[in-house]
Amino acid sequence: MDAKTLFRQGIAALRDEKDMEKGRTLLTQSLRLDPQNDVAWLWLSRTVTDADKRRQCIERALQINPENEQARALMTKLQSATATFPTVAVAAPVPENHTPPRKTKEFSALSGNRQRQIDEHLQQAEALIAANKTEEAIEQWVRVLDLQPDHQVALPNAIKHLAKMNYLDDCHELVMKAVNSGTDHPSVYLTAIDIAKRTHHDGEADDLRLKLAGLPQIDEKHIVKVIDYFTTNGQYHLAAQALDAALVNYPKNQMLLLRRAEVAKEQLNTQEAVQYFERAAQLGTSSKEGKKADEQLSVYLPQLTDKERGSVWMALREAVGFGSVYLLMGWQDAGLDLLRLGPGRIAGVLLSVLGGYLLVTAASSPQQQPIATWLGGSVPEKPKRDDVDFEATLAEPELATAIPMIPVAARVLLGVVGAVLLILAFRMVFGTALGLISNPNPIEFYIPTLDDLLSR
Repeated sequence: MDAKTLFRQGIAALRDEKDMEKGRTLLTQSLRLDPQNDVAWLWLSRTVTDADKRRQCIERALQINPENEQARALMTKLQSATATFPTVAVAAPVPENHTPPRKTKEFSALSGNRQRQIDEHLQQAEALIAANKTEEAIEQWVRVLDLQPDHQVALPNAIKHLAKMNYLDDCHELVMKAVNSGTDHPSVYLTAIDIAKRTHHDGEADDLRLKLAGLPQIDEKHIVKVIDYFTTNGQYHLAAQALDAALVNYPKNQMLLLRRAEVAKEQLNTQEAVQYFERAAQLGTSSKEGKKADEQLSVYLPQLTDKERGSVWMALREAVGFGSVYLLMGWQDAGLDLLRLGPGRIAGVLLSVLGGYLLVTAASSPQQQPIATWLGGSVPEKPKRDDVDFEATLAEPELATAIPMIPVAARVLLGVVGAVLLILAFRMVFGTALGLISNPNPIEFYIPTLDDLLSR
């Protein structure tokens, strides 16, 4: 499927089906094929909840097309929102050498006032629990959650005590409020999944599993559980979506790449399976996952090693195939009599081997050693990548070789010379047949008379 079709299907999933995860997957696949589509980057920005990743998508769109008015407006809106409203969710781990943005006095005051309110409600809840006033304590935790929906103390306490009182609907409301606030805490999603299962919201539980797999702070263990759940239930399309979401954050995780390939294999999508097996194998074949990926590639797509690429014998073996074909043509031209081939046809067969070798060298074996070095060849450079999030999911498998390749100009020359030699060889081995084609007059046979026969 081409990039435009995937792009249109992604927009339809977001606009018509309201399916955020499906739209995100389709848009990511489209950008893998056409990373210069600025509009696709904008649509992708709508599918992510993390503010930093949304900003990266919009910035990428502006890099591609600085005149995109919608991208400018979204960036302005995002910057304005960041400057006006404090973030209440617990922040992700701060990277090294990170310089925090400067805060205005109004921002700091608002944040400090909110934190004081949260602390007061938590202290009251603790005192009420000590006094066995559970319902009043829950009310204090709920007030905290009104200020910070995913608070990591108030939310689990409120849900724990509500669940003991069998108020599952209230638990569901609180945890979904935290999810919809854009939290990136895996524990919130795990709790939400458990409550959705208990309240028989199976479709909602699947959506939560997909979101859980795409969280930046999720660990490998929970991702594997999500994938195992989907594959055990035969939901391979959801397993693929979950793995695509996880690979956005962990593009070089060999285990996830291998699982993605296996899911594609179960979906009978051979081309996609090969792509992910290649990405897994390129990360190294010394690990268990790397060996398995390499074994699968040998089944689907046998790969040449540098030793095989640089072998002159392999090129000569292909060239002998040309000679075999020309020998058969010469044999036919000689009336199916090998003894009548003659020196001309034999020379044509040998010339076809030389021409075939030059053509094979130019087309499929341009890294023969030491010929490639003699002709001024160099080791091909690996494709370059931009240091942008999502880019690792869009990159194609890299070329892995350490031996030089014959320059393009020399390959063209070798190919032309090889083709000319093959044409000359064809004339030499098939001369009689070509003569008949150019002079199609029928042969006049001499029919002897009775007198001629008696005179002999």
